[in-house]
Amino acid sequence: MDGLTSWAGAVCTVAVVCALFEMLAPQGSVVKMLNFVLGLFLVVAIIVPFANMLNSDNLNFKDVEFNQENFQLPQYSDDLTIAIGKDTVKNIIAKTLDEKAIPYKKIEINMDSSNGTSIDMIMADIYISGKERDKLPEIQKTVKEKTGITPNVFVG
Repeated sequence: MDGLTSWAGAVCTVAVVCALFEMLAPQGSVVKMLNFVLGLFLVVAIIVPFANMLNSDNLNFKDVEFNQENFQLPQYSDDLTIAIGKDTVKNIIAKTLDEKAIPYKKIEINMDSSNGTSIDMIMADIYISGKERDKLPEIQKTVKEKTGITPNVFVG
């Protein structure tokens, strides 16, 4: 905390000195150059302490403990990817069936990503009513052509 306080004090001091030089400078062609130099001086005063801190031996990340149990981002990312994938496939199948005017009750998508690097298998379950039983082959053919997935069609 002492480092931050001294840095803030130094920046304030440099800002006051720059303001004084600006007020004392004569008006004329030198003003633009002086403003540039003073601005550069202020920027350097702000940045140099950070550069020194990064180069110092006080900044040691080896002692920082990383608790992998609390780091859930990879799993969250995988879950989100699967959820988006399921939703996308479900929407494609629903749109395909709607275009063919084939009514359905429900579409469920199951994905397996057990190896952790890719989605291994996608299964689609389509539920239709009993009166649509005769459209079962058409549903399977249409969905297979559009998505490459042969769906399981359940009547009930």
